[in-house]
Amino acid sequence: MEYRTSRKPQKNTGARRVIRKGWAWARWLMIPVVAFAIPQSLGSYIWINLLIIAVGVGLFFVFKRARRIEHDDENVYIIRDKKEKAIPFTDIISIKRSATKVNGERFWKLRYKDGAKERTIRYFRLFFNKEFQEAVKEKNPEVVIWTHPHFNH
Repeated sequence: MEYRTSRKPQKNTGARRVIRKGWAWARWLMIPVVAFAIPQSLGSYIWINLLIIAVGVGLFFVFKRARRIEHDDENVYIIRDKKEKAIPFTDIISIKRSATKVNGERFWKLRYKDGAKERTIRYFRLFFNKEFQEAVKEKNPEVVIWTHPHFNH
């Protein structure tokens, strides 16, 4: 039996690889919470149950907006529900790690050109995705990649 201590990087095969998994499926967890709170709101503690219903409905729509981000050798794909948007690597302006922490983790900001507008996507990534950033740098040498939130390397 052979154990490997390090994993060799895979070569780009053209298949899509995930940058960020979406949490859109979690919206369905709010339905039983709201369904349980509705009959309870007819009795006492009506304000607490109405608050639970409001929070459940709000979280349903927050999770519905969750995005899945994938990439291949040429494009980054932003998938929201059943809609998919392809962004060529040549349209990416910068990939930066933010200075702001949420639960001890920093999020990444990907800026890109969408026609005449510049747009930003923020996403959490628990580890450094070197393969994605090298592929972007290869196709677009002008891209700015900051892995440290305070200093440009």
